[in-house]
Amino acid sequence: MIDFLNSIPPAVLVAIIGAMGTYIATRKKSKTDVESIYTKEIQNIIDEYNRQLGDLKEEIAKLKKRKC
Repeated sequence: MIDFLNSIPPAVLVAIIGAMGTYIATRKKSKTDVESIYTKEIQNIIDEYNRQLGDLKEEIAKLKKRKC
């Protein structure tokens, strides 16, 4: 095993370690990007829901006034 490691050029080892580090960093960044997109979309959905709820409450109030 030690002979095998000694036969691999150091540049290859550095390249493999660097590639693994890049993969891990990119994966974490991608996950963060997706989470930020979901957070923005969820906030937009909540805002739209609140707007529609307000419109619905106004409509209910108008219908109650008409009924009385």
